[in-house]
Amino acid sequence: MVINKGLFHKGEVIDKITRQQVINAFGNANFGKVDEMLVIKDSMLKCACGWYQGHTALSISVELGLIDKEKYCLTEKGKFNLYELCGYNIV
Repeated sequence: MVINKGLFHKGEVIDKITRQQVINAFGNANFGKVDEMLVIKDSMLKCACGWYQGHTALSISVELGLIDKEKYCLTEKGKFNLYELCGYNIV
């Protein structure tokens, strides 16, 4: 069941991350000319594959609630947003 803001999963609404949330989480981090949303997408994809993406990208993803730092796995919010950022729509 799709809800306005995101996905309804296990009794909770999972929100899509916004560009403004990502920009706020980045603070003064600088990845050159690479788009912030691409950095987040790559960070989650690397985590899902079991690869390490670097301290800064990991810290930003953890701050956004996309990656569980203790378990080093995607949260439900991270799974939903990775799927969305890859261009798929959940129906």
